[in-house]
Amino acid sequence: SDFGLSRHLTVADGSVSVQDLQSADDWDAFSRLRYGLEYDEALMAAIASAGRGNYYYAERGARLAELFVDELASLGRTVIAESELRITPAPGVALHDVLGYHFQRDAAGVITVPVTDLAAGARQKIVLALRTDLAPGAEVSIATIAWRFRVVGGAAVERVAVLRARVSADAAAVAASLTPATVQMIEEARTAVAIDAAAASYAEGDLANARAILDRRAAEASAAAADLGDADLDARLRGY
Repeated sequence: SDFGLSRHLTVADGSVSVQDLQSADDWDAFSRLRYGLEYDEALMAAIASAGRGNYYYAERGARLAELFVDELASLGRTVIAESELRITPAPGVALHDVLGYHFQRDAAGVITVPVTDLAAGARQKIVLALRTDLAPGAEVSIATIAWRFRVVGGAAVERVAVLRARVSADAAAVAASLTPATVQMIEEARTAVAIDAAAASYAEGDLANARAILDRRAAEASAAAADLGDADLDARLRGY
């Protein structure tokens, strides 16, 4: 129906092409299930991200049935679909990266980030890396963020918020403004990116580099927790 859900689940051995990224736009959600040992980790994850879907891995055939059940269950719990963020940076602000997400940037500099379908009560964190040449001192608008989505069984909705921050050149003041919850979100996002990079190195047969990436990330996350003096945060990040 016009208000229903369509989800495309592709099972692949990892030998996929960039054209799959284009076909991901034809569905409410486009999930990927990778089977076997030969694959392009980064491309498979990018297809799932671009298609607002999920990304699974099954080394053995026995796992396929379980993953199909998981995907079907997630479809039944979905309450928000066709979700995306449109981020318009303020003058003097540049968006450097959306950690762990596939995104597009148009000629006007507006960033579009596809967001996975959401179940009732679910939360999705998106960490932005921003750069600015704005003068320190005042609280300023950093970006306008529009969240567009469709309620399953209903109409399209848009929510708009303005992101504001105080620009400071005082490193101590910036460090003092951080909270454990903020640092955890940032470090988890960085860790997810590192895991993808390590998986790509492993797929290329470079086990030593994969281990080095993960060890370096673990050390960086521990240092961030130590700067806050939060041993519990260190333990949570190590368990991520």
